[in-house]
Amino acid sequence: MQLGVQGMAFAEASKKRSLRPLGEVLESVAKAVCKAIEGRETDFLALGTRLQEFTRSVLDLTRQASDLAGLTSGDELDRRVGELSAELERMRNLVGRNSSGQSLRELDSILEVSRRLKALSQDFRRIVKKLQMLGISTRIESARLGSMGRGFTTLADDVEKLAHTIVAHSSQITQKAESLCELVASVRERTTSILDMQQTCSTDIFCGLEVNLRSLVDLTHKSTQVSSELPDKARNISAEISEVVSSLQFHDIVRQQVEHVAEALEEGLGLLQPHLAKAELEPEGKDLVSWIADVCTLQASQLHNAAGQFSSALECLSEHMGGIARHAVELSGSLAASVSADRGAGVSVLDQIEQGVGDITESMREYASQGEAVGGIMSDVANTIAEMSAFVSDIEDVGAEIELIALNASVKAAHTGDEGKALGVLAQAIQHLSVEARDQTEAVSSVLVHISTASEALLRNADTSIDRGQVAAMIARMGDLTGSLRNISERVGSGLATIGASVGDLANSIEDTVEGLTFHHDVAHKLEESKARLEQAGQEARHIVPYSDDALRSERLRAMLDRYTMDAERIIHMSTFGHPGQTLENSNSVQPAACVTSLDRTKKAAPNGSDDLGDNVELF
Repeated sequence: MQLGVQGMAFAEASKKRSLRPLGEVLESVAKAVCKAIEGRETDFLALGTRLQEFTRSVLDLTRQASDLAGLTSGDELDRRVGELSAELERMRNLVGRNSSGQSLRELDSILEVSRRLKALSQDFRRIVKKLQMLGISTRIESARLGSMGRGFTTLADDVEKLAHTIVAHSSQITQKAESLCELVASVRERTTSILDMQQTCSTDIFCGLEVNLRSLVDLTHKSTQVSSELPDKARNISAEISEVVSSLQFHDIVRQQVEHVAEALEEGLGLLQPHLAKAELEPEGKDLVSWIADVCTLQASQLHNAAGQFSSALECLSEHMGGIARHAVELSGSLAASVSADRGAGVSVLDQIEQGVGDITESMREYASQGEAVGGIMSDVANTIAEMSAFVSDIEDVGAEIELIALNASVKAAHTGDEGKALGVLAQAIQHLSVEARDQTEAVSSVLVHISTASEALLRNADTSIDRGQVAAMIARMGDLTGSLRNISERVGSGLATIGASVGDLANSIEDTVEGLTFHHDVAHKLEESKARLEQAGQEARHIVPYSDDALRSERLRAMLDRYTMDAERIIHMSTFGHPGQTLENSNSVQPAACVTSLDRTKKAAPNGSDDLGDNVELF
């Protein structure tokens, strides 16, 4: 619409050969191009502010990443894992001290001989019955002899008393043997339970702990690797943002280019000013109009180039920032994966290790309790054996008394003469019983010695079992170690999660900024609009003063070329009008921006290895 109105004004002015419409175009376009850039200074400042915020965020991330890398790369984590492994090995050795198998063999032996002991004790009944029969026979024979057999009545009484004594002691031995069998059976049951616990600890819990410990070591190494790579990745993002910040210098270049366009138009307007009030173009104004035509054509090319470069630069900036956001998203994802890597079914490896350690310590408590109970029962076994030995000793004394009675009976029978032959036979029978009682007593004593020896071995095994003090000390050490590891793990996990969240927020902020980066479309549109108006103005000026009437054009263009201070402007000039000395009659068309080289980059910030991300770059 504006071009149409401008065209009609030029057509009318061309008839009158008036320069007023040309001056109005120069004035309005000069103002418009300045506003096109200046009106967006606020947007550019906001973009610069956002980039500086991103810079600070990345600096914080770099610092956090370095701290985290220092935490995981230190010796503390490896040392704690090593101590935990060593403590678990000590615990395994303690639990695996397997004297229970030997104890079971000793217990089976005791059970077997205890049953034999019961049988041997019952064999005393046969001796007792014989003694009782001999006592009765002695009384009968003593009664037959009358006064001659009075001494044998006393012997009969002694024999019967000894029989009762043997009955009493053998019964007690039998009872103690039954009690001993019950005690040994109880010990065997507890020992079997201890063996089962040892087997469970060795095959299930410890094996699971070894697997979890290896997983913990692997996760520790992975965490260390992730943490060690973090600072470099953060610095890479930092460098990318620094490059984006540095690239914002194109705004200065485009602004200077547009300002030079405005200055050229204002200069042309100033030269036109004396002729604007005149109704018609005077002959001396032809050179000025011809110069204005070239200025409009050239500045249209400058604006076209500036619009293209401005749009291209911001599109490139948006693409670059989008790449930064993608890198940040990838880093955030890898950190999130690292944080959750040690959790299977919602349970971390450390949780599983602590659960396994808890199971072991509980088994060890039970193990210690069972061991103490076995020790107590074995003390009862020892006491029972001691009592049984005392009874056997008493029976041995009875056997000696029987032998003494038999000897006295033989002497009295000999003094009685032929009448005492029957008593002599009884005395020999009593003598045989004393030998039999001694043999039986020796058999019982031998069994008790075997039981006593086995019991001593069981007592020694019971003494080597785990006590509660050892268990408590181990539990305390394991608690300290797992607590230290959990503290480090939580600090690492928290650090990774915090950095991951920060990186995610940074990525979202960059993406939001990129999505909102659209103001360059408006700037390019306004510059292209002004460019079209200048093209039309240049063409209309050439209608007023054709090329054929412009004898000084070549010299004038060469002078214009020498005035440029920016390489980009000089290149655009040559692209529009050709090189000095080239035929210029047909070089007045505006060349596409694609044919124009990139803007002058001589103001790029000097590279440095610092992490300040180009804070010293002057954006505007």
